Amino acid sequence: GAAGALRLPVDATGAAGIVSLTIFYCVAMISLFAVLPRVPAAATAALNFEPIALLGLAWVVLDQHVAPLQLVGAFLTVGAIAWLGAMKK
Repeated sequence: GAAGALRLPVDATGAAGIVSLTIFYCVAMISLFAVLPRVPAAATAALNFEPIALLGLAWVVLDQHVAPLQLVGAFLTVGAIAWLGAMKK
């Protein structure tokens, strides 16, 4: 925003997208924090999967390229989640 590169939508579709994004994000965050205290600690480790899902969606939907360091981070995160799941048993 400080660089002047932020542009607001110029049509109704863009404005509806921003309003929808705001509403859905707020509902999702409120729901997450309302449900999170009721979920066991080991199950909340799956929340660490969100960056990996976003990485995959950016690759599939936006055709962004994945750097090798990002792949290492993804495997490290999945490995940690699997390790925490195995420790519970």
